Amino acid sequence: MLKEHIKYHHSPDKASRRTYTFQQKLVSFFRLLGKKQIKTGRNTKIGDNSIIDDSVRFVLTKPSPVVEIGSQVAISYGCVIAAKSKITIGDYTRIGVGVIIRDNTHQVKKGTLILNSDANIKPITIGSNVWICDRAFIFPGVTIGDNAVITANSIVTKDVRPGTMVAGQPARVIKEIE
Repeated sequence: MLKEHIKYHHSPDKASRRTYTFQQKLVSFFRLLGKKQIKTGRNTKIGDNSIIDDSVRFVLTKPSPVVEIGSQVAISYGCVIAAKSKITIGDYTRIGVGVIIRDNTHQVKKGTLILNSDANIKPITIGSNVWICDRAFIFPGVTIGDNAVITANSIVTKDVRPGTMVAGQPARVIKEIE
């Protein structure tokens, strides 16, 4: 059992952007000993073994922000996750560099100044085992099904069915994942 644990948790992950030597892990362990890197409060839940790069920015603002991140999720550097309602990210999901996920935008109306416009706030749900590639943008109200892939630079304005790959601006289905 211990052998399987070590093999599972300590072998290099070929899909990750970095792998660490034992020495690097040991140095990091002692450098971070006793320090809590991510503070969670009543509005944030983070599952086991999730990796969030230190440059990821969480913007949680009124009225009732909630962010739930599943287990074994990896969020790369430069991402922005902005919540005014609820953003849920399922287990085993990978989020690339510079992805923006925001559950709020401005309601644009003719004759109304942007600064006087109301917010358009709708929750976002991202399923399990989803891959969101670099610099994608996920808009309010979107649900991304399990096992979906969002390609680089895509703008996702509508729901994504499970097991599909979407691309473009706006994102459209380009293939079913086999």
